[in-house]
Amino acid sequence: MAATGKEFSSVSPNDAVIAMRSWPRRYTALLRPIDDESNEEKVAQIGRDGVSALEVATDTARTWALIEKAMNDIRLHDDTIVHPAIVDQAQRQWATEIVEPLSSVLAQIHDNANSLADFIDAVGFHDWNRTGKLVGGEEISLLQLAQIAVATGAGNLRRIEKILAEL
Repeated sequence: MAATGKEFSSVSPNDAVIAMRSWPRRYTALLRPIDDESNEEKVAQIGRDGVSALEVATDTARTWALIEKAMNDIRLHDDTIVHPAIVDQAQRQWATEIVEPLSSVLAQIHDNANSLADFIDAVGFHDWNRTGKLVGGEEISLLQLAQIAVATGAGNLRRIEKILAEL
């Protein structure tokens, strides 16, 4: 599982809940350190790698929603197929352009992170090894998806830091 990497492979469900609950505060602190108009413009400015901090934050919220749906499907159904975009950022192609203000994106991060934290917290011990299959056949467990959610939060937070530092 490339998205989790060794750094996140030891993340337990309890660790994932704690991390997910911390992301809204951490993203808000980075993206809106001061509530002013120039900050709104800065987070929407395209960085060197062709995306803005706002786009990366939106990707985070959307990815967490996909992960929660995949986890729910795996928990409820056998033979669930999971889209590879969950584990591979290069596969993520969002159909809608990001035209939302920062406050809306931060609200989505808050809602999706807390919803996923609640979901992870509610998974029973016996369900963590339930698996689905990525398109192509590789199995992925609920635990790996929780680890990917944490990896997504951490990786995208680092990307946003880099983008903002380069502006």
